[in-house]
Amino acid sequence: MPLEFDDLDELARAYLAVLAIGLAPADAAADPRLRPDHATAVTYALWRGEPPTRYLAQDEPTADLARRLEQAATSLEQAGVLDLGGPSPSLLTGLGIPVGLGPAAPPFDVRRPPLVLDKWLAQRCLDRALSARPVYSYLMERYADSSEVWQQLDREGHLG
Repeated sequence: MPLEFDDLDELARAYLAVLAIGLAPADAAADPRLRPDHATAVTYALWRGEPPTRYLAQDEPTADLARRLEQAATSLEQAGVLDLGGPSPSLLTGLGIPVGLGPAAPPFDVRRPPLVLDKWLAQRCLDRALSARPVYSYLMERYADSSEVWQQLDREGHLG
């Protein structure tokens, strides 16, 4: 059965909201604030009514939040919501290969966005996140920053 918004914890909701907004690659922007882990840390804090830097340490997500975010991403992959880049557990199981015995997945990096498979759920998380005024202001600012980067990448011919 597909996951619903109410099935997710707050961190997974914030992460999917950030992924749904379509931030430009942080490397191309030379702006760490566009990394999914950074944007999720701030979104999570704001959505909880906490200061935006609550889960940041020197502009990096705290070790605890990064660990929890990796766990959330792995759970979302197992549920078929995300593709973190390796062979999916459901595919391996469907082929009769026990999970853990299939090809090794590349290490997942919370600094880079995974592929969102359940776009409806991610959009639902974004819609709910944007209903919180501080989150709306923050994400719209990141979206505007991303728009400029996407336009530059397009002008330079990087988008095809």
